[in-house]
Amino acid sequence: MVVELIYVLDNKTIIPIVSVLLKPWEDRLLAGTTARTGELLTGQPALLKIGISGRHQEELKCQLKKLLEERYHLLSGGQTNLVFTTPKDYRGIWGIIQSIQQNFPGQWQYLITGVESLSEEEINRTCSWLKPQIGLMAAMAGETSENRAEHDIYLYRQFALARAVGRDGVMIVNRDDEAIRQGMDKYHASNYITYGQNKAADICWTVLSVAAGVVEIGIFYQGAEKSYHLELNDPKEIPELAAALAVMVYLEQEK
Repeated sequence: MVVELIYVLDNKTIIPIVSVLLKPWEDRLLAGTTARTGELLTGQPALLKIGISGRHQEELKCQLKKLLEERYHLLSGGQTNLVFTTPKDYRGIWGIIQSIQQNFPGQWQYLITGVESLSEEEINRTCSWLKPQIGLMAAMAGETSENRAEHDIYLYRQFALARAVGRDGVMIVNRDDEAIRQGMDKYHASNYITYGQNKAADICWTVLSVAAGVVEIGIFYQGAEKSYHLELNDPKEIPELAAALAVMVYLEQEK
């Protein structure tokens, strides 16, 4: 009966009907798969999971992975494969699951994943088993609206990761972004750590020098100043590099 019904409908109607019919099966399959993936990560109590939302997620994942690998390569006596980022080609909740299952070597120090392609429901589902301890947002994705109601909806969607991380974790955000400041004022479900060039930021950064493919960034956090010399391919990378550095500085302080 279902097959006959679909047969007589136009092509535009077939896909939605099939999706509705398969959704209960997909939900059960997803629940079982996420549970197994969650158990895989639960066996790593020292594993720190970082979720990234907003714009420039691939750049942020790359910069953060590089900084953490350089730091922990030294601390671990040369041990490699301690930092994993979900590949760009693995999109959506199934892509995150598949990339973890296919690449998990038995030990990671950090797991970094972007949630740019996930809906709010998928972010909540992913965080329910991934349980990221840290979230990062450097800039809001998409375009805002001058209409107040539409703008509120926009903020609500952008801060889905912050709400999912919740009070058990920390959300590191760019205080220099006006829309992010508005979202922080509106949604208090997360513990926010701000970074930016504004002196009111928790982690204040400034560019001290740029020369010969190296940038020196000065950091002021919790009453202490420190400078970092970092490889730089393009000056346009500095904002993403500063965001990744803010995460590392926070981790160093909280270790």
